[in-house]
Amino acid sequence: AIRAHRISGSFYDIGNPADYLKTSLSIAEAEGLGTIPVGRGSNQLLQRNFVVLRKEGLGGRIQSVSPYQSSVQLIIDHRSRVPALIQRNRVRGLVYGTHEGMEMRQINQHSKIKIGDRVISSGLGGLYPKGILIGWVSEIRHQAHELFKTARLDSAVDFSRIEEVFTILPSKSGSHLFIE
Repeated sequence: AIRAHRISGSFYDIGNPADYLKTSLSIAEAEGLGTIPVGRGSNQLLQRNFVVLRKEGLGGRIQSVSPYQSSVQLIIDHRSRVPALIQRNRVRGLVYGTHEGMEMRQINQHSKIKIGDRVISSGLGGLYPKGILIGWVSEIRHQAHELFKTARLDSAVDFSRIEEVFTILPSKSGSHLFIE
């Protein structure tokens, strides 16, 4: 597996080296609750929908790109949706950004989930790679008449303290090129 890393030496696995490249993005002042601008753009190989990471876990996706700047939609944005699963038992759901953080919805009512379960990206839909940490279940809501459960999540990433993010660039050549 290829590992994205900062100078400090902290690592995060991002998958098969034939599939990805890495770039470091500098963060400018936040535009709003759900998006952040980054100081890289199409001139640095970025494209819309590239995945954005922090060493702690999933951050979001590149929403729009200009030659020298991009906008990142964070997974806490109320328009964000991430196919996910509970790592312990592979229960599937969809992580929604909310004004208070994140919720995993559309969890089968008979599924066994518990507080503290790790939630990771499922890879369904093809946008987010499988296995990237999203967060942990902090609360479970379910009414007897409802078909689905909803789990409130504590995010793996502290979105209030983002200074640097990484993006996964699909590799055309399968090389291990790192762009700084």
